[in-house]
Amino acid sequence: MANEISVFAPHCLETVGNQTFEHKSIRRRIDALFFAAVLFCPWLSTGADAQQPVDQPFNRGVRPGDWPQLGGTPHRNNTPEGRNIPTEWDVTTGKNIKWSVPLGSQSYGNVVVANGQIYVGTNNGAGYVKRYPKTIDLGVLLCLRESDGKFLWQHSSPKLPTGRVHDWEYMGICSAPVVEDDRLWFVTNRGEVVCLDTKGFYDDEDDGPVSGVWSRLFEAVPHLGNWAESSKNGEMPLEYQSTLRLIVQVLDSKVGVWFSIKTSDQPNNWVATTYANPPKLFTLALTQEALTITGLNGSDKEIQIDPDLLAGLDEGHLSRGLRLLFASSGIEMAEDASPTAIQPGQSWTVTADVAGTPTTFRLRKDKGATMDSHRRHQ
Repeated sequence: MANEISVFAPHCLETVGNQTFEHKSIRRRIDALFFAAVLFCPWLSTGADAQQPVDQPFNRGVRPGDWPQLGGTPHRNNTPEGRNIPTEWDVTTGKNIKWSVPLGSQSYGNVVVANGQIYVGTNNGAGYVKRYPKTIDLGVLLCLRESDGKFLWQHSSPKLPTGRVHDWEYMGICSAPVVEDDRLWFVTNRGEVVCLDTKGFYDDEDDGPVSGVWSRLFEAVPHLGNWAESSKNGEMPLEYQSTLRLIVQVLDSKVGVWFSIKTSDQPNNWVATTYANPPKLFTLALTQEALTITGLNGSDKEIQIDPDLLAGLDEGHLSRGLRLLFASSGIEMAEDASPTAIQPGQSWTVTADVAGTPTTFRLRKDKGATMDSHRRHQ
């Protein structure tokens, strides 16, 4: 079994308090999408007339008639109970529309309603928060007041730097949240499962910051040059291929992780073929001393990387390969980022700026030569 590195970090939690904002124009199809969602949610049009739903025991900590998750309940029946639901409406004139608000330029998240608040996933096209103008692409979970649509807060998730490989532009938050009492869970565009306080700071309580929560950033082998110990018939083991894909996607975003790796007639050399049309080739040469990649970014220039990803940690240096692995998960390490050895050869800490927050990563190599990392906000 090949050695692996596992790097972990806790989720980034952001809650925005009361904000003043100006409604912006938006594509009508998006408004219509949200209008339709509002219209077909009977709790918005019937209020106290809503019947007691038969599935109420499955929705804990929310009001009768609420819609706190995809499909309404774990049954996913997707059929709400209500009275006097309009069968006609007009988005332009507002006929039978209680209220409307703009969303981002694309919205794929399902609307969820719980305890007087509405949650919907979108992108940052509406620019509700001043420090995040609408020109900044983000995954956004909006929280609106059920009674009048007033903006309450949003959770903002930065895009992954690998682009379309992992985080297509302007897709926003596609997850439908689930709400129980004053807690909400959803999946961000970064593949994180996040738990939020539904009241934000409106209840004058700060339920964060989150600490001691672990989430995996990436897995990788600690020394790519050890491939020979696990190779068979000259083929590169899958765990080594996976590590190389993470590195290559940062070096050439157009290639990403979508390429095949096959053996060549040269020892310790492989040919990688992209899935582009037409396909492009680049080569990989790997020894105990060096990883050489040729043919990325449309150039014949050789890129050399130390295959020992742990090299320099005890001396206070991050290897280029380890920096690239962090970058593949959206963590850009500054040039002066300096790891500190807790136990030489076994565990280290390193601090990086993550979305404006100083964040400490703790790296640890266990008996199986794996490495994991936990990050905490300072």
